[in-house]
This record gives sequence, structure tokens and C-alpha cells, in this order.
Amino acid sequence: MICLYKHIARTQLRCTELRRPPVMMLRRIPAGVRAWAAARPFALTTTQSLSTCTGGGWKFLAPPSKDDRVLLGCVSYDPSVGAIWQGMKDYLTTAGLPGFDFVLFTTYEAQVGALLSGGIDIAWNGPLAHVLTHELSPGAISLGMRDTDCDFATVVVVRDDAGIVNVADLAGKSIATGATDSPQGHIVPLQWLAELDIKPGSVTAFDVDLGKHGDTALGEVEALAALARGDVQAVLLSDMMYRRALVAPGGEALAAQTHVLADAPPAFDHCQFDALEASWKTEAFTKALFAMDMQNPAHTEVMRLEGIAKSWARPREEGYTIVRRALRSGKFGAPLGNGKRSFSSSSSSSSSGMTVGVVGAGVA
Repeated sequence: MICLYKHIARTQLRCTELRRPPVMMLRRIPAGVRAWAAARPFALTTTQSLSTCTGGGWKFLAPPSKDDRVLLGCVSYDPSVGAIWQGMKDYLTTAGLPGFDFVLFTTYEAQVGALLSGGIDIAWNGPLAHVLTHELSPGAISLGMRDTDCDFATVVVVRDDAGIVNVADLAGKSIATGATDSPQGHIVPLQWLAELDIKPGSVTAFDVDLGKHGDTALGEVEALAALARGDVQAVLLSDMMYRRALVAPGGEALAAQTHVLADAPPAFDHCQFDALEASWKTEAFTKALFAMDMQNPAHTEVMRLEGIAKSWARPREEGYTIVRRALRSGKFGAPLGNGKRSFSSSSSSSSSGMTVGVVGAGVA
């Protein structure tokens, strides 16, 4: 089973396909990545940047004013996040936002706080952070999402020998989940069970990388491993993670001892760009965002690395209904600081030494 999870990890990490950020340049860069980096159409040369980045853009030794800049926040759940957004910056600064830049946060709570205080202009929020932003600032607006963020699915996977046929059979059974702040691996499915008045016998949450709201999916990996060992009878996790496990080496063995229940929590929407109010900044950002075209070779690679299937999608709120109900119920709250924090600046690792980078602002 170890090789299975290592394969899952390899299929999720996208930074190996992307130009590495400067701090990682000493590592070997695959030829294909070097070719993509060399062909990046949006990058400016040093000579170009000194002569053309005027107006609201970069100026040598001149800190940008808050009025000129467009600053976006995103959570660094994996080293690839910074590299992906460097690619997005290369595009955005040539598409009507010369003053665009981004900052990385280690938790969604810090990111939401920065948005509410005016420290950033736009936040690339996961579903919990999105709902929290709108709860704390009712006038907040949504700007857009990826097509892959729509109708994100969570499933219930059970052992064949557990005697679980439908959701009602989960009563009294032992269940494992991802991190307690993961919408797909904990909050949404447990809210669903609560609304059905189904009480499991026990719930074991694998609190890994708290503050990243399940983006690394390491908790789900640990929960699936517990199911394979027979430590629990059922697991609540994303459909994406289970499907990846089935096609990985060892997937046949996993499929032979587990199955997905027909009953499933309602689908919900994942990431969303949020801002406190409409302005020239949000207008310019959305105009540039929706001008991106997967069929345009200059846009294709960075869109693919961001996890887009075909296109950016317009914002909608109906996909966050169950997330909003869960947060308003008062039953959920991640014990930040009390769980394992395996994330570092170089990798995200599970207890078995696997590296994983997955969901959040990188559903892919």
C-alpha cells in the first residue's frame, strides 16, 4: 500500500512540471520545464522591465502605493503555489494590471484577516475562507472560480467486510476523516450526517497541515491508509482522492476490499476569488482573468497548472449552502496549533514520508 500512496503523491504534485521558484533553482530542472520557462510569453527581460514597467507597475526602489497596486493573497499549501502565481503574475502584468503582485500565507485565517484589514485587495479563498469572508463582511463580492471548483464531490468509502450498505448503516461505525478544517474531508460530510441524524460510533480525524483547510489532502491520505489497514470501517474523503488511489499501483487491492456508497454528501463549490467591494482593481482583474483562453498557447500551460479543465468560471453562491450551514452550526472549528504541521517551505510530508500537494487553490 505504501507504493500506492507514493503514486498518489506523485500524481498530485504539479511543481515538478513547472519552472521552480528561485529558492529551488539548485535542484535539477527537467528539460520540459526548462523549455516552458524559456518560452514563457509574459516574462519581461531586465532591460524591458527597467524601461517599460512604469505607471502603476514595478519601479526600481519605489515601493508601490496602495492605490496603484493590485495585491492578491493565496495560501502556500505547496511550493508549487508560488511558482504558479508567478506565471499568473507574468500574464496579469501584461494584461491591464501592471501593478499586480501576490503574497503567500500559511493559513487561510491569516489571509482572510489580511483581506478584511485592507492588507490585500483580493483573496484566492478555499470554500471555508470564502464563506467566512462573506459572513464577516456581508458586502464582500465574489470575482470568479475555476470550472473544476464547481460541484466538488465527497464520498463515503467503506470496507466490504464492515456490513455497511447505505448511509444509515454508518450509525455506530468507526469512521476516519481528513483534517478537522477540511471541507471535503471532514466538515461537509459530517454536517451531512448530522442533518440526517446519523451518529457514528467514533470519528478519527487526521489533523495534518491545519490552517490550510485540507488543501494538501494529507489527512485524507492518512485516513485512507487507516481504512486499508482495517483500523476503521469507513472514510469520508474527496471523490478525487479515492479515484486517484484506485488507478495508482496497488489500486486493485484497494478496490478489492472497499467500495463507495451510493449515498453521498451534497456536492459543493471549492475555491473563489473574493474582494471586499467592487473597484477598478476588481474590474481590471476579472477582465484579465476571463480573457484567458485555454486554446491560446500563451495561456494554456499556466491555466492547466492552476487546475483548470477548460476555462475560468463566473462566480456563484449556491454551491456554498452546506458549507455555510456547517459554519453557522457552531459544531466545527479546527484546533489550530494542536495538530501536526508537516508543511515546510520545501515539501508537504505525511508520516510515511510521502509528498503531496493537492486541493485548495490547486484542485487538479
